[in-house]
Amino acid sequence: MKISKNEIAEYIMFALIFFAMIQSIFDGFSIKQYHWILAFSGMAVLLVSCILMDYFSWIVPCYIFLISGMIALKKSELLNGFQIIINKIVDAINQNMDLGFYYYISVDLEHSRIDSVIAIIFFFVCAGLLIGLMRRKPFPLFIVTCIFQIIIMIMAPYGVTSPFLLFLGAWIGYYNLKNNKVYFGIIIFSLFILAVIPLYFYEQISIPKETSAKRWSLLKIRKVMQGNDYEVNGGVGNGKIGGVGAVSPSGVKLFEASSDDENTLYLKSFVSGDYQNGQWMKKKEDTLIFAGEPAIGLPFLFPELKINQLMPLKSQRELFTGDSNLSIKYQKINDHALLIPYYADLNQLNGEISGDRMMTKNVAESSYNVRYYSVKNWDLLVKQEGMVQEELIFDLKDTVLEENYFRAMEEYQCYIEEKYLDVPQNIKEKLQNKYLNQISGNSKYEIIDNVRTFLKENYQYTYRPGLTPDGKDPVLFFLDEKKKGFCTQYASAAVFLLRSAGVPARYVEGYKIRKEQWINGKAQVTDYDAHAWAEVYVTNVGWIPIDVTGTFTGEKNYQSLQKKEEETKFIRRSKREIISNVKDIVTFILIAGCITVLLIITKMLQKKYQWKKLNNREKIIYYESRLNDKNAAKQSKMVNRLAYEIIQKAKFSQLDITDEEVRFMKRYVNVQKKK
Repeated sequence: MKISKNEIAEYIMFALIFFAMIQSIFDGFSIKQYHWILAFSGMAVLLVSCILMDYFSWIVPCYIFLISGMIALKKSELLNGFQIIINKIVDAINQNMDLGFYYYISVDLEHSRIDSVIAIIFFFVCAGLLIGLMRRKPFPLFIVTCIFQIIIMIMAPYGVTSPFLLFLGAWIGYYNLKNNKVYFGIIIFSLFILAVIPLYFYEQISIPKETSAKRWSLLKIRKVMQGNDYEVNGGVGNGKIGGVGAVSPSGVKLFEASSDDENTLYLKSFVSGDYQNGQWMKKKEDTLIFAGEPAIGLPFLFPELKINQLMPLKSQRELFTGDSNLSIKYQKINDHALLIPYYADLNQLNGEISGDRMMTKNVAESSYNVRYYSVKNWDLLVKQEGMVQEELIFDLKDTVLEENYFRAMEEYQCYIEEKYLDVPQNIKEKLQNKYLNQISGNSKYEIIDNVRTFLKENYQYTYRPGLTPDGKDPVLFFLDEKKKGFCTQYASAAVFLLRSAGVPARYVEGYKIRKEQWINGKAQVTDYDAHAWAEVYVTNVGWIPIDVTGTFTGEKNYQSLQKKEEETKFIRRSKREIISNVKDIVTFILIAGCITVLLIITKMLQKKYQWKKLNNREKIIYYESRLNDKNAAKQSKMVNRLAYEIIQKAKFSQLDITDEEVRFMKRYVNVQKKK
């Protein structure tokens, strides 16, 4: 088997094409570990594959047998290895662009390294077979490899321009070699290499940039792979907290609210206390009645009591502004549940009550009015636990009303403690072992404040937290691993933290109208104002909202948070990339240095070996060739007759040349070269 120089050059070009494709993956997705070894190994595998397939017809069946054997014997290892590699790629995309691609969570981390190596070897063997077969038809192979490179350039968050230029240069070099334009091909390929080297080092210290084309392409890919459920525009959801990876409100107008009170207003829509399989359940239940009154309206449905009369007189002005009228006019909203403020008189509303939680529409009304009590300070209201003064009730001179009120509230309290303190066992164990000591308190208010502080200090609010992996509970995933989320994750975590500390709590989705939104008694509500929160029950006072996310509603807050996240991500990514890329450059320099030293040593050993093979006559002729300056040679006749005679003896005489004559010529040549 004799291979010509042109064939060797063609094989090398193909190996470089494959090397560039592998390097695009490693550079594009910032896979640093062993990537040089793997890239050169892939290059070597392809080089050997092409040579063997060209000269031995039985190699192809052997490759097919090898691939089939690996699939049959190492199926689970291959699957685990490829899932680990895909997780690496997904992690690079998610960290730099927050697109929330799924991760594989079924991977076996104990054998991750060996399984990844097996998967890479399998990939190299398959690629070697495919490219080796297609090499005989270069144009289709060029199209296939170009498509692969373009896909990598679209998906990869990091720059891959240098591997792409190497890829193009190798293809151009191969084409010219194939058409016997050897020197032209070498020149063009060399120019590409000259461009690749500085560009590679530039990309190693540059920060990945997100372009609209890249994001659009990746969003389309994610839609094909994961469906349409990842991202929502805003509005009230269905309680599935782990199934939405991002919220992207657009500012669409949903409804207009009018009120004679301009304090912050929470409007409840979806309310749930039952949590199953990572979702707050939406169950249709019969209306819950206590003492002849619907529980959903307690305590307001005792209108004669006037809600503020249940509080100590000194707190009335601090807590309530008195009763107010609210008008809701729908513009674009499809929620089936009515939007209800806290402490609302539900007798005015036309709808169907479900349990003690929510009220659905009976008819498709475009607007409605409701009377409610506006609360000034929710925290102060929590502190009223146990402070209802019976003398205020007795002042009403209505013993029957008093008895009905306390009986209804007592029965409802028992129902609440039975229903709204439940925590799923898997969540309960984790909360009690890890978090309960951080949120415990001596009063309901202290517990609530501890929960709010705990979530604020240990978790990051974001509109793009990504999806919860399959098989994991979204609340535990938020608390233990992801540690960032938006209002639904915060509210859900708050509900279970409160329940684990003995505070009855429920999950609520609705809309939060901020105080600054009111203009002359009107507020325009958009999908930016959609929100989720927890609510707790205060004895003899009722349900009150507990917002653990701060002020993260409204367009300004959304834009501000997005800008802050981009700045933080850029700084964090910059530090990470600079450290990583400096290490990569140092590694590259060390590898290049080692290769250079190895080549120098190899060349020296090669020369030494060749010198040993020469006889003394050939050595003298070699020394004469080093005296290539005619003037120097002419001068040598006069200066050193002995050197001249030795040269003549070696060239024209059959006499043996001694070792002493060789050593003399060596010294003489060295002296002449120094002049």
